[in-house]
Amino acid sequence: MVYYVLLLGCLSLFCGIYMLHNLALHALDDQMLIWVTQYRTTFLDSLTILMSKLGGMPAFIVVLCIYGVVFVKRKKYVKTAFLLLSSIGAIGIGWSLKYAVNRDRPQLIEHLVQSYGASFPSAHSLYAAVLATFTLLFVCQDLHHKYRNICIYIISYWPIAMGTSRVYLGVHYPSDVLAGWGVGFIWVALLYLLYQHKYTPHFHEKSKLKIEVKS
Repeated sequence: MVYYVLLLGCLSLFCGIYMLHNLALHALDDQMLIWVTQYRTTFLDSLTILMSKLGGMPAFIVVLCIYGVVFVKRKKYVKTAFLLLSSIGAIGIGWSLKYAVNRDRPQLIEHLVQSYGASFPSAHSLYAAVLATFTLLFVCQDLHHKYRNICIYIISYWPIAMGTSRVYLGVHYPSDVLAGWGVGFIWVALLYLLYQHKYTPHFHEKSKLKIEVKS
């Protein structure tokens, strides 16, 4: 599964960067933004504003702290360390890219929420992708099969909902969202591959078996 996440992340990041640097696709970015925002209603306005609060850095850190407390209580210190790497790395990479690219926020549509920093990539989309990917790879694997499938099904929709809401609120272009997803998916997937390689006995057993078969 981790390789599918990594592939999805690479595709998302590539599309986001390509749309950013291809002037011919800027019009598509604008059109998609206008198309999404034309469906604004009072209910959706309230819902997406709530999602903006739930998907920001403070809420992101709170959720990760809850994960951290659970891991420490269960003496899963390695996962706690990877949790810190996932969160700190994602925040650092996301905001470094914002300052490096320094893309202006969309001006075509009224912003329904106050936004901070540059537009590319979308930090909310990045946090949602990190949270979903970390839950999928590091948390769901420890759940009973019955609950694991439910968890995977629910958590898979969180990045989609968050990214769409950022465009709906008028504070991001679709390409910002794609890049945010891409960075989040790639970062956590790479960390999970490192975790598998260093700390998963099953991974080492499979590697040894492959070597024995080849020899």
